[in-house]
Amino acid sequence: MTWNYRIISEKAPHGEFYQIYEVYYDEGKIVGMTESPCKPYGDDVEDLRYNMEQMLQAFDRPILQMDALENAFKQRKSLEVA
Repeated sequence: MTWNYRIISEKAPHGEFYQIYEVYYDEGKIVGMTESPCKPYGDDVEDLRYNMEQMLQAFDRPILQMDALENAFKQRKSLEVA
């Protein structure tokens, strides 16, 4: 199993908003994600910088849609993504 940070879009009454989550994969398919959006953290400044650099990589990946992920998880299916 692998993971990375991804930007996830969620619909709201007044449009859309975006947050970063950890997303988990098995054989290239999404099988899970964190319940809550992530925030940068670290035991020291360099660790915090490394974590921020990992989060910034999410901007180079396609944005995922929260409703598609939730539907796949409810049906106990993995979601194939680029």
